[in-house]
Amino acid sequence: MLYIIYKDLYQSRKTILLYFLIGLVFIVSSSLNDMGIAMSAAFIFLLVYGVVVRNEYTEDKNKGYSLLRTLPIKPCKIVLSKYLTALLLATTGVLFYFIIAKLSGGRIVIDSLSRSVVLIGAGFALIFTGILYIFIFKYGAAKAINISRLFFFGFFFLPGIISSLVKYIPKPSFIESGELEIALEKFLSNLFGSTLIIVGLSLIIYLLTMLVSINQFKKNKIM
Repeated sequence: MLYIIYKDLYQSRKTILLYFLIGLVFIVSSSLNDMGIAMSAAFIFLLVYGVVVRNEYTEDKNKGYSLLRTLPIKPCKIVLSKYLTALLLATTGVLFYFIIAKLSGGRIVIDSLSRSVVLIGAGFALIFTGILYIFIFKYGAAKAINISRLFFFGFFFLPGIISSLVKYIPKPSFIESGELEIALEKFLSNLFGSTLIIVGLSLIIYLLTMLVSINQFKKNKIM
């Protein structure tokens, strides 16, 4: 299992380095404008997603999973190694942000908001990657990655679509009364606690997607 993790990281070393350079630009920008923190979180997403996509294209091209099935490795360990690689990448991205911020000499402020945005961004990256793996083990890398790109670009248009439709949709009573807004304010009043809850839920969802992926991988004998 450790061999598979090492293989994935080694064959993507140039890609990882490229994303770290992109991340450096994103993180430095956090000291220059208000969108910088969000861009830092986006770097973690790009790092995890970009490396996973490259690795899966390589596996698909070289019939890597067919080879791995011939080795004395349980299918669950093959899938687990893929998920651990993505988790390791997300953790490295978070640490990279805090190290660069620390080395900036105070120009990049590490406050509760920045920590929350970066950690939640890493959690979102893991959820997205976990769902991607479900599609990869069901439909194959090429089709799954194309589907994921449609979802990815859809996120850019989703807020505009929702804002256009929301005025035509009757609001439930708990929204009209302001109960939802009050509940959200209470939840976010303790930013550290709410961040831990969101990250914890992200890891649970990530674990659940891994269990589904293991099942899909066992069924898909052609990989």
